[in-house]
Amino acid sequence: MSSVRFIQTVEEDIRSRGLFSEGASILMAVSGGPDSVCLLHVMLALQKRWGLKLAVAHFDHALRGEESKRDAAFTASLAKGHGLPFYLGTGDVKVFARTNPMQTRLSVQSAARHLRYEFLLQTMRKIGFDCLATAHNAQDQAEELLFRFLRGSAMQGLCGIPWRRADGIIRPLLGRTREEILTYLHSFSLQYVEDSSNLTLKYERNRIRQELLPRLLKDYNPKLIQTLCRTAEMLREDEAVLNGIAGKVFDSCVTVASGKAVLQLGGLRDQPVSIRRRVYRTALARLTDDRVLAELVFRHLNALDVLAMGQAPNASLNLPLKIVARREYDVLHLVMEPDTCPRCAKKLKRDESGKTNGEEACAVAGPGVWRLPGASVSVGISLHKPSSAARLWTLLDYSPYDYMQGRNTAFAQRVLWLNGDRIVFPIYLRRRRRGDRFTPFGHVHSMKLKDFFIAKKIPLDLRDRLPVLVSAAGEIIAAAGVEIGEAFRVTETTRNVIRISLQIQESLSEGP
Repeated sequence: MSSVRFIQTVEEDIRSRGLFSEGASILMAVSGGPDSVCLLHVMLALQKRWGLKLAVAHFDHALRGEESKRDAAFTASLAKGHGLPFYLGTGDVKVFARTNPMQTRLSVQSAARHLRYEFLLQTMRKIGFDCLATAHNAQDQAEELLFRFLRGSAMQGLCGIPWRRADGIIRPLLGRTREEILTYLHSFSLQYVEDSSNLTLKYERNRIRQELLPRLLKDYNPKLIQTLCRTAEMLREDEAVLNGIAGKVFDSCVTVASGKAVLQLGGLRDQPVSIRRRVYRTALARLTDDRVLAELVFRHLNALDVLAMGQAPNASLNLPLKIVARREYDVLHLVMEPDTCPRCAKKLKRDESGKTNGEEACAVAGPGVWRLPGASVSVGISLHKPSSAARLWTLLDYSPYDYMQGRNTAFAQRVLWLNGDRIVFPIYLRRRRRGDRFTPFGHVHSMKLKDFFIAKKIPLDLRDRLPVLVSAAGEIIAAAGVEIGEAFRVTETTRNVIRISLQIQESLSEGP
């Protein structure tokens, strides 16, 4: 392919893909290697005809000592020679890999990619440019597809590298092969630098580039690069249709706020698994960013679907980059920072005296507001005379409150009424304990408090945070906000009624 034809095909791709319009301002990511030097030269060739405003950016990963400095100096000289603004960034990739904000150990290549794109996109926005052009080509596309296929990526991953991203990144050379690029450079005698780290077989991507892909091209399909690029294109078209369907499902059953995505599983169960997986991916994307999606493979999405659709009403799953999925009956929570997640925290330890984590029970001397030790939950206690409403609860023989289903319903709205004639102060306020039993309102036989919470579908992470009121003899009077004991129900002969209400400083429905 001649150099003139090469430029024409790139220009055709730019137009057909809508990568940018005339008069666009484009920041070019230039490493100094053959692909990025080709990108720079082609964009300069189009600059006058398209009325483009161009600039060059380079990120020094500080991984190759003097060689890294050489690349930065070469790129700066290249930009200066063409009279283009030059922006240089640098970062300690090895340190970032160990101490990144995601609080997880990254590979050197992943850390380098994160720092590089962070610098490039920030620079693009800072200088007010429209696009960030990178030099990915058809061989990069083929290598990426093989890499993702070997890792077990879902269909979205097998769509490969997009021509254009929503954040402004464009890939004008994605339709051109590396062989065509090298021929173009040779025709103009253009100089470039080589990255020695591309030669090591320590990295899986390098092994694919140097060993796997050449073998496949030689022994199986000499047109494999074009075949893989065409496959990615077809998958991307199908993915767009499926994502449109999944988007409507997402809007109907998912909410994202305060670092948490909440999925109502009732709206997902009738959907095909392919749609459910896309809903999960969209929720994760809204919750975080492309860092998580880059780490997700099919097994993660499949495990998430097993969690959501399985028989276990309370279970959890750890996902890449410190995200935890926690199911609570018909609700699935996706939450960042699992170190603070109640499901991931150590279970409460109880000593021989029955104290929980060293917290003593709070002695309740009478009416007032009493705080559960070590929690942001208080119980309000007040005395009243029996009302017709209180007697009606007993006559109709149902629970003395309207139990409102759903985690997001404030427990503070659930007022309980007790037979004050049966209460002898002081009583005690504490958390539940292993082996707690009581006879719930309307029941004849006692049951474990744990089993009652399960029957009432109280979310697992809330059970250790709901206050329990007990008598001096240790009999459970009530689980505040949930239920009273049968022995303390209001009767027709009750002379004094005690009102129990929760006062919550921080919503129990908010997770970590």
